[in-house]
Amino acid sequence: GAGQQVLAETRAGHHEDVAVIAHGGTINVILGHVAGIPWDGEMRHLLANCGISTLEVSAELVSVVEANVVRHLPEDLIMMQAVL
Repeated sequence: GAGQQVLAETRAGHHEDVAVIAHGGTINVILGHVAGIPWDGEMRHLLANCGISTLEVSAELVSVVEANVVRHLPEDLIMMQAVL
């Protein structure tokens, strides 16, 4: 799919920075995949609305730099929600 194409192009050095805007379920799947957790339908990460996760992609591996960062949000807007 399109996600796999962007990942392949990024690994090949065609993209320096890529922004992916997605719902929590998609982010859960991506974070789990990078952590080596096989997808079993369980949402393993408690995510805040508008949280930012940063991945580093190289030719050899993909790693999580930061997950679910919310320091850009006012404290009263930070709401952690389980994704069902």
